[in-house]
Amino acid sequence: MIPEITGDFLQQLRGFYYVATSGSVSDAASQMNRTQSAVTYQIQLLEKELGIVLFLRLKNKMILTEEGKHLLTWALRIFDTISGMQEELQGKKQTGCLCIAGSRPMFNSREFTQSLLEFHREWPNIHVSLNSAHPSFIYSGIKNGQNDFGLIGMSNTFEDLDFIPLFRSPFLLAIGKNEAAALPSVITPDVLKSLPYISFSINLREHILKYHFVPEQIQEYMSNNSVLSCSNYFIIMNYVAMGLGCTIIDTFSFKSFNIPDKIHVIDISSMVEPLQYGILLRKKSNISQFKKNFIDMLEHRLKNISFEENIPHFLA
Repeated sequence: MIPEITGDFLQQLRGFYYVATSGSVSDAASQMNRTQSAVTYQIQLLEKELGIVLFLRLKNKMILTEEGKHLLTWALRIFDTISGMQEELQGKKQTGCLCIAGSRPMFNSREFTQSLLEFHREWPNIHVSLNSAHPSFIYSGIKNGQNDFGLIGMSNTFEDLDFIPLFRSPFLLAIGKNEAAALPSVITPDVLKSLPYISFSINLREHILKYHFVPEQIQEYMSNNSVLSCSNYFIIMNYVAMGLGCTIIDTFSFKSFNIPDKIHVIDISSMVEPLQYGILLRKKSNISQFKKNFIDMLEHRLKNISFEENIPHFLA
């Protein structure tokens, strides 16, 4: 028997979702084009109907309770199912948006752009939004439903998200060509620990939680003597080229930069495990046909790439 649900229940869930992901009633009201009082009332009705407290009210911040976090997971499944129903009934005439999170090297690779062109030919009415961000924000954006899936490099796996592996990318030591002459003839772990580094910034969430986008071994090497930290590899590589310090970067990311004549690289794959790239998805989410098609296209072009035989090509 189908239980009775009030007509406003889905709107209440929608209001809850925007407050949960923004942490603010005012921000949620702005995104929904509603008044703050209307959104507040939706939350109050939802809490009353479910008989639980969804948020801790701390000044101007709304913090999810454990029950609220659990409801957010269910709300995302419900919205995914509704979207999947609409998409299946409308077929390829449907309109909509596909939000993909990822890194600049991935979005700039020829394999990705070829997949995007093929997808646009098959689904001309679907708008694609590419969202480049720090890996920890890619993770949170997928978990909270702001992105449909992500393309990311990981050094360990998630318990709360699904991960489809694509390829492994070996790590390189990158140093300015003028500074490379001063390196020892043999690179050892002790040498790696002694070098001055321009390091990739580790987000606070990565310190607190148990997932890692930069392997802990590399974090250890670079933390010994870090002269600069930055969350943008493009900026990091420019400083490496200028001789400020060296960095450790995976091969896939390095191949996307157009400054190879200014940088010397050394293969350190014998000392550091490769970075695993793949597709990140919410668990138990309803995969619409057009999302599944794009994922299939990416798997076809990127699955098990060998960097010795078939390095991905990048646009100039």
